[in-house]
Amino acid sequence: MLIEDLLRVIRESPFFHGMASEDQMSLARLGSADIKPSGGILFEPGDVPSALYLVLDGVVEVSREESSALGMQPVAYLGAGSTLCESKVLTGTTLNALAQFPEGGTILQWPRPILLRQLYSSRALALHYLQSLAKRLEGTVANLGAHAGSNLRGKLDHFDLPAILQTVLDS
Repeated sequence: MLIEDLLRVIRESPFFHGMASEDQMSLARLGSADIKPSGGILFEPGDVPSALYLVLDGVVEVSREESSALGMQPVAYLGAGSTLCESKVLTGTTLNALAQFPEGGTILQWPRPILLRQLYSSRALALHYLQSLAKRLEGTVANLGAHAGSNLRGKLDHFDLPAILQTVLDS
C-alpha cells in the first residue's frame, strides 16, 4: 500500500483522528500492512499482545468465551478504521478474546516495541494516545451507568409484548 493511502486511513480512524500530521506520517511509515485470508486470526485468548492493529479492509469478528457451556461467542464486529489492542499493547496484559477475519481482510499493525518507542519519543503522540484511551474509557463508563438501573435478563420469548414494553418503560 502507498504511504498516502495509509495516511488517509490513519487520519480517518476515530482513534487517530485529530493527531498531529507529523505523528500520523510517522505511524504511516512505521506500520506494516498484512493481508489476512478468510479465517485469518489476529490473536487468540492467552496471547500476549504483540501489536496495535488498525483495520484497513474487511471485518474483524471478536469472540469471547461467555461460559464453558457456550464456548466462544461473537461479541463485536469491527470494520475499516477500527483499532484493536490499544490498551493491552501498552500493558502487555494477556488477551482474553479471539479476533479473526471471517472473510479475509487487511490490517495495518505496529509491533509493540515500535509503538512504545514512538510513544516515548513523541510527547504529542503520547498525549493523543492517552486522550483517545481516556475518551474510550469515559464512553464505557457512561454506557455502564446507562444500564445500571435495568435488569433485562432472560429469554423474551416467555413474555408477551405488553409485558416487555412495560419492563422497558419501567427501567
